[in-house]
Amino acid sequence: MKVRELDKKLIISLKTGDLYFNNFYLSQKEILYKTCRIEIAELTNILQLENGIYTPSDSFGKFMNEARKNYNLAYGKKSSEVKYLFSLVGYSNLISCVFEDHECIAVKEY
Repeated sequence: MKVRELDKKLIISLKTGDLYFNNFYLSQKEILYKTCRIEIAELTNILQLENGIYTPSDSFGKFMNEARKNYNLAYGKKSSEVKYLFSLVGYSNLISCVFEDHECIAVKEY
């Protein structure tokens, strides 16, 4: 589904077992905090793998960047079971979760 209207409301359902949620910005009244975008990252292109399992970077700076972007949700998980990170990004990361494939996502207009 392509959404081009700025004020369109959507219901997004996603099957996941691991979720990061930052309620601070969602509870703010200013419109600045109400605008967001969806990012989907393919984890095998970003994270280090050892024996088919996602591991943290050996570089401290890269490790901190992975944690800031919530890629750490995939640490210790098999790359065959978790392939993507879904993030709802506004002023900062609002919601992030890992999932197996695009079939896990359902989007409908509100």
